[in-house]
Amino acid sequence: MKEYFNKNPFKDRTVGFWIGLGTAALAIVSAILFIALDYGDKSFSVQAFALMLVGGLTFAAVMFTNFRTAALIPAILYVIGFGYSLDYTLPPLSDVWNGVNFIGGNAMMGLAFCIIFLVCAILGIVTNFMNLKKVN
Repeated sequence: MKEYFNKNPFKDRTVGFWIGLGTAALAIVSAILFIALDYGDKSFSVQAFALMLVGGLTFAAVMFTNFRTAALIPAILYVIGFGYSLDYTLPPLSDVWNGVNFIGGNAMMGLAFCIIFLVCAILGIVTNFMNLKKVN
């Protein structure tokens, strides 16, 4: 009978798993910083915070199960979270580009988190193309 759950989540893991685990940690920490620095600004979105946080936490499905496609769930959540972050960052960034203060918001802080969320999304996708457990 095939085992669906890991009793030892760190046994026989490859570089792909460790990249995914580091990405999950980066997503969780950056989501917490994202909401902590929010200040009700127009370049921050609750959706991006929630998706990045849940994406990082769902990496536990990769750690504790043997499902091959479990790493797809955090990657999808990272990509959607990045999309929301970008959607909320572009209007304040257009103010900076145009030299007017029409919309308002912290464009540079939003851009910094967009870049971090993009890195999480790319690494989450890359993790899906790597083996996460050593093949015996």
